[in-house]
Amino acid sequence: MPTDENLMKRGCISVSACDLCLAHSETTPHLFLTCCFAQQLWMWLGSLLNINFDCSTLSNLFMSLDASWSTFLNNIALAVVLHVIHSIWLARNGVRFNNAKITAHAAKMKILTLIKHSAQLAAVVSTAAEKQVNTDSSVTDGSAASGGMFRDYMANFRGAFAQKISGHSVLHSELTALILAMEIAHSRQWNFIWLESDSLNALQAFDNITIVPWDLRNRWSNCFMLGLTLKWSHICREGNACADKLANIGHFHTRTRWWESLPSMLHDDFLSDRLGIPQYPARECWMAAGLSQLLENLAYQDGTVADRVFGMCRNEDNAMLWRVGRMVFAIWNEWFTVHQLRRQNFVPVEDLMPVRWENPRVGWIKCNVDAAFVASPILLLWVFVFATPMGNLWLA
Repeated sequence: MPTDENLMKRGCISVSACDLCLAHSETTPHLFLTCCFAQQLWMWLGSLLNINFDCSTLSNLFMSLDASWSTFLNNIALAVVLHVIHSIWLARNGVRFNNAKITAHAAKMKILTLIKHSAQLAAVVSTAAEKQVNTDSSVTDGSAASGGMFRDYMANFRGAFAQKISGHSVLHSELTALILAMEIAHSRQWNFIWLESDSLNALQAFDNITIVPWDLRNRWSNCFMLGLTLKWSHICREGNACADKLANIGHFHTRTRWWESLPSMLHDDFLSDRLGIPQYPARECWMAAGLSQLLENLAYQDGTVADRVFGMCRNEDNAMLWRVGRMVFAIWNEWFTVHQLRRQNFVPVEDLMPVRWENPRVGWIKCNVDAAFVASPILLLWVFVFATPMGNLWLA
């Protein structure tokens, strides 16, 4: 940077003076750190960020940032510091080359504008880099397991995990699933994570650590020191089918099982999530049709949807299959109608060809006309029917 100090080191002889304070020769430490103009900006920025900036050296200045902040906040803070340094340099050039009058207030307003743009850009970048993970747990017969699935902002599969764990309560298992998700995200350098769980009690731990059991509290606290930018939300159990199946699989894996590609047993549920097909209306339709015992039959729980349907065809009688076919068609027809409306932005309009006869308006006589043709013998017949506004027959 061509400050007077650096220009003199390159052999340029000139009288050096800081253009912003006129009280000191221009050196890099003075211009950006100790000048009264720079000091006003650093004190102002420190009050905004609740930081006491160490302005003894540039390296100490950057080390003043809070290391416990998330990656997102640290990136924003770093951008703010660079904006201040850049604004000081622009103010110096404005005074020296354009004889401009630069005030600290004008510099602050410019920095605030730059901060806003940086935050917006960082938000866009973080959204593209964000990974969503759905977690769930399974506790049965004294055994507990957890599982979860990672997806990116385009709903693409990015990985899944399942593991048998030591906890025997639902809350303990749900929290363990969330902890595993955060630890895995950190190990894979996924710093922007959206956690989604069907346990409201577990999600309350983000606001109240006393909910966390004592044997998990240390791991839970450590997750917030990993530099992750987190957000969390609740999802109904019916919408968490993929994580639910992974948690059930976890009973068979004493160590963390990781999938880089989508497991075959999740294809149907994953596709349903990606297409936005809700899980719970279909289940309710089966129950309403009196087919819940068929849906829950253990013989039809494995394989794809096609495998299950073919299994029913082999084992059930014709009457049962007819009921299943009618119900499946009703579900498909409802799904197809809804998605046609969504994709085509179609708005239903009134039928221009009504099938119900309507009375004419007052002062009008309505005439309905039709004709009939008979091939042999050749006959042509016209029929005219006249009606009054009250719907009474007037002439035929």
